Amino acid sequence: MGLMIPFLLLAFSVPTYSTAPRASAPLPKALSACMALPRADVESALGRKLNPPEESNAARTSTCDYSADHALVTVTLTRLAGEVNLPSEIAALQREIEGSSSRPAPGFGATAFFLDVPGGGTQLHLIHGNDYVMVSVLGFGDAAAVAPAAERMMRSALGRL
Repeated sequence: MGLMIPFLLLAFSVPTYSTAPRASAPLPKALSACMALPRADVESALGRKLNPPEESNAARTSTCDYSADHALVTVTLTRLAGEVNLPSEIAALQREIEGSSSRPAPGFGATAFFLDVPGGGTQLHLIHGNDYVMVSVLGFGDAAAVAPAAERMMRSALGRL
């Protein structure tokens, strides 16, 4: 499973929104993914030390990866270009990640859901105003074991947005 995790993250950590992108200003520095979810918060949620973050920023998206051994936590912030058809996006993610299943994330409202990856972990997806936020926790345990950590990390990130 360790070799699949980086592949899963690269292939599926950024949403595939069906809405055509429009030009928008880059995310301000204060909204970078690593600033929204610092390493100390991730380590606290997981109860273990992680490697220093690797961050990438583009015009509308900021991604921050925290790794440990063959495991990876990714937080992605994306400025949305328009309305999102959430059921369609969930279905697209489930088709892309074989065997995955979605379930509501009731503590975050109607625009949030978990995408559980069998034997890998979970991703918590949320639409917050004009922003899409994803916290992916793969390789640290099964979905049931890591979902509470993903929730803590999402609350931490939302507190900074």
